Amino acid sequence: MYERRAVAIWREQRLLSANAELFTVTAARLPDNLPRLSGPDGS
Repeated sequence: MYERRAVAIWREQRLLSANAELFTVTAARLPDNLPRLSGPDGS
């Protein structure tokens, strides 16, 4: 197990790591201080 550091919120549902990996946390754990990103599927 390793800790991932989020750098942004992707599509209001998942977190984006500095390595461009998406990961999921519960909605209650989404940080308020990260930029929010969105885009088309596959981007």
